[in-house]
Parts: sequence; C-alpha cells; structure tokens
Amino acid sequence: MADPERVRTDALAAPVAANDETAVASGPDIPDRNVVSTAVRTITELMDEMEELRAGLVAGGIPFQTSAVLTEMSVHGKLEARELLIESSVGAAFEAYGQDGVDRMRLIASLERMTELERDIAHERRLLRGQEIDVHSVNLLVQLIRHNPGDGGAHAAREFASYAIACGLPIGDALARAKTLTVDDASVLPRIARPERSGGAASASRLLVDVAWGALVGTVLLLLLV
Repeated sequence: MADPERVRTDALAAPVAANDETAVASGPDIPDRNVVSTAVRTITELMDEMEELRAGLVAGGIPFQTSAVLTEMSVHGKLEARELLIESSVGAAFEAYGQDGVDRMRLIASLERMTELERDIAHERRLLRGQEIDVHSVNLLVQLIRHNPGDGGAHAAREFASYAIACGLPIGDALARAKTLTVDDASVLPRIARPERSGGAASASRLLVDVAWGALVGTVLLLLLV
C-alpha cells in the first residue's frame, strides 16, 4: 500500500518539476517577445553595461559610489560640483595607482556614456508607464535576473513565488494576468524616440525617483539573497 504522505509529496512536487524552461515556453501561449520581456531585456542590458563601466573605473581607483554620484551630477546638470569631484577623484586615483589610475579624459568619457545609459533607462521606464505597465515589478524582475546570471533569475523568481503562495497571498490569477501583459506590440502605445536632453524639473524628479527606487530594490534583494 502506498504511503499517503509520499503520494501527497509527489503530487505537490510534480508541478514544480514540470515547471522547466520548455514547459513555461510552450504551455501558457505567451510569446517570447512582448512588451514586458522586451523592456526587461533592454533595461538589463543597459544596467549591465553601466556596471561594466563602473567596474572598470573601480579597477583604476574610482570607487563605485563616486562614479554613481558623478553620474547623478551629470544627469542633473550639476557641472560645477561634478568638476570639483572629478579633480579630487582623478588625483586620488593617481596617488593610489600611479599611471594605471583613471585619468581625467577616461573618467569624463565613461561619465558621458553612463549618463546616456541612465537617460535610456529612464526613457524605458517612461514608455512602460505610458503603456500602464507596473515599473516597480519590472525593476524587481530586472534585479532578480541580474543578481542570478546563471539561470537568468528563474530559481530566485520561483522561490519568491513559492513564499508568496506559502503566505496565502491570492496569486492564482497570475498566469491570466501575464497573458494580458503580453499583447502584440502593435496594440500598445508606439515606442517614441528618447529626447536628447531631459526636459525640466518634472523629468529630473522622476529620474531621481527611479534611481532611488532601483537602489532600494537592489539593497533589499541583496539582503534576501545572501
């Protein structure tokens, strides 16, 4: 006679085992490319390039937090304060690394690219809001993916969902909700070109909120995943 507890355990485990990449791709009739997945991939790529640039600066004596502050100054046009910080940072890098330290030309070139990346990320988020996509959810998913490059965040996302279920949260309609988010690109608002420069105090304020939210989400996830 079969052990009832074993049968129950196997029955619960079966859906989890079946929830592999093939099952997810073919089962729910959700296209691989849709407004959410495209945004997540785009923002992930932009953030990865940003991190690579910052890592290069760190290797040359410019601390991560310093490059982040310099980028924020660039985004918000605080050029006088930025200039002072550039001078002190380059000087400190030279003292610590000599000729291998980051020089002024390299630092400014990196800052210009990181500023473009920050604006591109903010632009992607504005597009999502225009299409009534929850930006906070996209940010969370991007962080899960970036902190788990081995499987693209799949395990971390499953763990998160399992804890939500264990807490009794009513998320049984998640698949139906996902289908409503994966409509054809032609049926959503068109993707508009990113403006060359941020336009006004409202845009600057929104960008600051995005940056702060991204930092908060990253900190929380690091605490959860350690």
